[in-house]
Amino acid sequence: MIVAAPDDFLVQHEHCPNRHLSFGAGPHRCIGAHLARLELRVVLEEMLRRVPPWRVTGEVVMGGGINRLVKSLPVEW
Repeated sequence: MIVAAPDDFLVQHEHCPNRHLSFGAGPHRCIGAHLARLELRVVLEEMLRRVPPWRVTGEVVMGGGINRLVKSLPVEW
C-alpha cells in the first residue's frame, strides 16, 4: 500500500479497517502511553474537583463487551 501523504496526520483512513486510535501493543506500543494516561488522570481529577457536587440520578447503562464503557450516565448538579 502506498500512502499519498505519509507525514500528514489523518484521523480517517479509508484503507484502514480498524476505526480507533489507541496506544498500540507489542513492539509498536506508544512510548508515551503511561505519561498520557497519567496526564488524563490529573486532568479528570482537577476537572471533577472544580465541578459543583453532582450525583447519579438514573440508571447507568454499561456496554462494550470485553471493553467496559459507559453508554449512559444521567447526572444532576
